[in-house]
Amino acid sequence: MQQIFSRQLNRAAFRSRSLLAPPIGLNKPLEAIVRSLQKVYSSKSLDYQINLDEACSVRIEQSDLYEVLGNLLDNASKWAESRVVVTIDSTGNEAVIRNRDDPENRQCGRWETRD
Repeated sequence: MQQIFSRQLNRAAFRSRSLLAPPIGLNKPLEAIVRSLQKVYSSKSLDYQINLDEACSVRIEQSDLYEVLGNLLDNASKWAESRVVVTIDSTGNEAVIRNRDDPENRQCGRWETRD
Protein backbone atom coordinates (compact mmCIF):
# COMPACT_ATOMS: atom_id res chain seq x y z
CA MET A 1 0.00 0.00 0.00
CA GLN A 2 2.84 2.36 0.86
CA GLN A 3 4.49 1.76 -2.55
CA ILE A 4 1.28 2.57 -4.38
CA PHE A 5 0.79 5.71 -2.32
CA SER A 6 4.39 6.85 -2.92
CA ARG A 7 4.15 6.19 -6.64
CA GLN A 8 0.90 8.17 -6.93
CA LEU A 9 2.42 11.09 -4.98
CA ASN A 10 5.45 11.10 -7.27
CA ARG A 11 3.22 11.09 -10.36
CA ALA A 12 1.16 13.98 -8.99
CA ALA A 13 4.30 15.97 -8.16
CA PHE A 14 5.70 15.39 -11.64
CA ARG A 15 2.42 16.42 -13.26
CA SER A 16 2.22 19.66 -11.25
CA ARG A 17 5.87 20.52 -12.06
CA SER A 18 5.17 20.00 -15.76
CA LEU A 19 2.10 22.22 -15.65
CA LEU A 20 4.03 24.98 -13.89
CA ALA A 21 6.95 24.79 -16.30
CA PRO A 22 7.05 27.58 -18.86
CA PRO A 23 6.33 26.59 -22.47
CA ILE A 24 9.48 25.57 -24.35
CA GLY A 25 9.70 25.86 -28.12
CA LEU A 26 10.71 22.63 -29.82
CA ASN A 27 12.69 24.00 -32.75
CA LYS A 28 15.92 24.92 -30.92
CA PRO A 29 16.16 21.72 -28.86
CA LEU A 30 15.55 19.61 -31.98
CA GLU A 31 18.21 21.50 -33.94
CA ALA A 32 20.73 21.06 -31.11
CA ILE A 33 20.03 17.33 -30.82
CA VAL A 34 20.28 16.84 -34.58
CA ARG A 35 23.66 18.66 -34.65
CA SER A 36 24.93 16.32 -31.93
CA LEU A 37 23.61 13.20 -33.63
CA GLN A 38 25.13 14.22 -36.97
CA LYS A 39 28.51 14.11 -35.22
CA VAL A 40 27.79 10.81 -33.47
CA TYR A 41 26.55 9.15 -36.67
CA SER A 42 28.83 11.02 -39.10
CA SER A 43 29.88 7.78 -40.79
CA LYS A 44 26.26 7.18 -41.87
CA SER A 45 25.79 10.67 -43.44
CA LEU A 46 22.16 10.75 -42.31
CA ASP A 47 19.73 13.33 -43.65
CA TYR A 48 17.53 14.75 -40.89
CA GLN A 49 14.20 16.33 -41.79
CA ILE A 50 12.23 18.22 -39.13
CA ASN A 51 8.60 19.13 -39.82
CA LEU A 52 7.00 21.37 -37.21
CA ASP A 53 5.28 24.68 -36.71
CA GLU A 54 7.80 27.28 -35.48
CA ALA A 55 5.39 28.30 -32.70
CA CYS A 56 5.00 24.74 -31.35
CA SER A 57 5.86 24.51 -27.65
CA VAL A 58 5.28 22.17 -24.70
CA ARG A 59 5.23 22.55 -20.93
CA ILE A 60 7.97 20.29 -19.66
CA GLU A 61 11.21 20.65 -17.77
CA GLN A 62 13.97 21.41 -20.28
CA SER A 63 16.15 18.48 -19.19
CA ASP A 64 13.20 16.09 -19.60
CA LEU A 65 12.49 17.48 -23.06
CA TYR A 66 16.08 16.95 -24.19
CA GLU A 67 16.06 13.42 -22.76
CA VAL A 68 12.83 12.40 -24.51
CA LEU A 69 13.70 13.97 -27.87
CA GLY A 70 17.30 12.73 -27.67
CA ASN A 71 16.20 9.15 -27.00
CA LEU A 72 13.64 9.16 -29.83
CA LEU A 73 16.09 10.58 -32.36
CA ASP A 74 19.00 8.44 -31.20
CA ASN A 75 16.94 5.27 -31.68
CA ALA A 76 15.87 6.38 -35.13
CA SER A 77 19.47 7.27 -36.04
CA LYS A 78 20.76 3.87 -34.95
CA TRP A 79 18.46 2.06 -37.38
CA ALA A 80 18.30 4.54 -40.25
CA GLU A 81 20.25 3.95 -43.42
CA SER A 82 20.01 7.42 -44.92
CA ARG A 83 17.22 9.54 -43.45
CA VAL A 84 15.39 10.40 -40.20
CA VAL A 85 12.13 12.35 -40.38
CA VAL A 86 10.64 14.06 -37.31
CA THR A 87 7.08 15.37 -37.54
CA ILE A 88 5.43 17.30 -34.72
CA ASP A 89 1.72 18.05 -34.85
CA SER A 90 0.17 20.31 -32.26
CA THR A 91 -3.51 20.94 -31.77
CA GLY A 92 -4.84 22.87 -28.82
CA ASN A 93 -3.02 21.67 -25.75
CA GLU A 94 -1.55 18.50 -27.25
CA ALA A 95 1.66 17.82 -29.18
CA VAL A 96 2.34 14.53 -30.94
CA ILE A 97 5.92 13.77 -31.98
CA ARG A 98 6.55 11.07 -34.59
CA ASN A 99 9.89 10.07 -35.99
CA ARG A 100 10.55 7.71 -38.85
CA ASP A 101 13.61 6.23 -40.43
CA ASP A 102 14.14 4.48 -43.73
CA PRO A 103 14.13 2.20 -45.74
CA GLU A 104 10.63 0.98 -44.83
CA ASN A 105 9.72 4.37 -43.34
CA ARG A 106 8.97 2.59 -40.09
CA GLN A 107 7.73 4.56 -37.12
CA CYS A 108 10.41 4.57 -34.42
CA GLY A 109 8.72 6.49 -31.68
CA ARG A 110 5.73 8.48 -30.65
CA TRP A 111 5.39 10.79 -27.70
CA GLU A 112 2.37 12.80 -26.67
CA THR A 113 2.13 15.63 -24.20
CA ARG A 114 -0.91 17.51 -22.97
CA ASP A 115 -1.07 20.72 -20.94
